[in-house]
Amino acid sequence: MQVAWWWFLFAVSVPAAALAFSLAPWPRWQRHRSRRAAFFLPVVSCLTLLAAVAVAWDRTGIAIADVELVGLPRHLARAMATLRAPAVGLAVGAALAAVAALGRHGRTWIAPAAVAGIAAVALWAADATSVRHGPRGDPEGTRIADVPAVRILEGVDFVVDLSFSRTGDLFFAELYSPRIRVLAAGTSDPADVVTLGGEWERTLHFELHPDWPAIPVLYVARDRTVEKDRLGQVTEVVANGAAAPRVVLEGYPTGPSHPASAFAACDGFLFVTTGDGDEAADGSKTGRRVRAQDPGSIEGKVLRYRVTARGIEPAGLLWEDPPVYALGLRNLYGIACVPGGEGVIGGENGFRGHDQVRLVTARSNQEWPLSDLRTAFSRPWFDSGRVSIAPTGVAARATADRIDMFFTAYHANALYQLSVDASGRPGPLVRLHRFDEPALSVELGPGGCAYVGTASAIWRVAIEGCSP
Repeated sequence: MQVAWWWFLFAVSVPAAALAFSLAPWPRWQRHRSRRAAFFLPVVSCLTLLAAVAVAWDRTGIAIADVELVGLPRHLARAMATLRAPAVGLAVGAALAAVAALGRHGRTWIAPAAVAGIAAVALWAADATSVRHGPRGDPEGTRIADVPAVRILEGVDFVVDLSFSRTGDLFFAELYSPRIRVLAAGTSDPADVVTLGGEWERTLHFELHPDWPAIPVLYVARDRTVEKDRLGQVTEVVANGAAAPRVVLEGYPTGPSHPASAFAACDGFLFVTTGDGDEAADGSKTGRRVRAQDPGSIEGKVLRYRVTARGIEPAGLLWEDPPVYALGLRNLYGIACVPGGEGVIGGENGFRGHDQVRLVTARSNQEWPLSDLRTAFSRPWFDSGRVSIAPTGVAARATADRIDMFFTAYHANALYQLSVDASGRPGPLVRLHRFDEPALSVELGPGGCAYVGTASAIWRVAIEGCSP
């Protein structure tokens, strides 16, 4: 959560003024005032810091448990997770005030020491409680392939999801459109499949029923703003309008930057992701990310439903309501089935970089927000380091000796490939193509080609084995 920076500026400027006042030259007959200033002004500065931290916490609801304590040992970070920001501010203020009390004996050098301590704590707090994206570009060690891509459809608006039917028809959803549309095989003009009603503002993801078109059902995730919260809903929609939409899941936080809600239909199950609910983009509603570790909470999870001819039903393994399959996730925006295996492959958006490709298995804990690296329980197949690429869509296929994963990246405007051999060892990251705008979705289609949705177009990318 981005804590209001002006409070920390205020917390630093007041001690700076106190320092200037206490170190100013005084006439001999007024030097006792300098000694008083050396004591009282740092105390006032400490109280100012406490007030600033308390106000910032009150504005954001932030707790030390809810920030990534970069550089701290795990056990220390967990110990601090029991403290709230005002308590930390009070402890720091009391300590600095005690040190500043030495100024009663004329030791005015204590004032700059107190100011330095206050400034250090303020800067640490501002840094630790902000969610800034890391530097952008290709992660270190990325190999550049730059395979050709062909634009197959223009005039679309933020294609957030793609899906192919068994007949080769390409279905797609746009972020701010209530329609799910289809580009039938061999055609160039899309047609509407279903128009979603209600007051929902964004369409996030969708999935076709595994038996489409015999069972003309889609699962759609959308969200809207409700009393300053952005909440999501998953509905089961019949394309021909023979039945009213049925709500499968609702009331989970999406936020402006952690929408999640990705879908994958795997071996008779529908997997649905939820973000951690932390709304770092607008300075409100933090404190939710710790719920990613609570199996009874909906935030930061992969949910599982069983798909039947009558619809879908909960099939959780860690929890029943919500039907939690795995926990400890931050913003798993795109997922794909593991070819020939169990679980899902996900593109996890990390904290200040550390975007990852992870294997999410049954009952697993993916470790957010216990650390930013998330390597204690299982290691990711890929980590972007301090570079922020913002993975979005994910697709996967199996070959004779490996699994190839393809994922789009919003910040990098790119399509990447990552391959894992039979022993589970990942190879180097390969950038297949860089677009001139954000890339949001990817799907493998007919002829073994990759289809990518960007901010204004749908592309066909000639990955290895592609024969359109």
